[in-house]
Amino acid sequence: LTDTLHRFLSTKQQEGENLLDYAKRMKQQQDVMKTTLGEDVLDTFIMNTAEFHEEPDNTKADAMKSEAFEKWAAYILLKNSDQTKYGQLLNGLASQYSLTAPNN
Repeated sequence: LTDTLHRFLSTKQQEGENLLDYAKRMKQQQDVMKTTLGEDVLDTFIMNTAEFHEEPDNTKADAMKSEAFEKWAAYILLKNSDQTKYGQLLNGLASQYSLTAPNN
């Protein structure tokens, strides 16, 4: 379990590696994690958020849980990408999110 998590979280885009090759390596690690932990590994985390508790629509609340793993994996992909190439993009996305996120 620890090795699987560590490999996923520490997979970084190598110097000179193109984005597609990096994304393919991350996808392989993500698939190993899904097999080991399941996609519902973040359900408890999501169910303990204020957004989940405040969501009156059960369909939307269930979607929060079912989408959590893919969103988290996408975050890790972006965070571990080459920051010299994509750092500005990430900063822009974070700024956009902070402007639109509720309760900020």
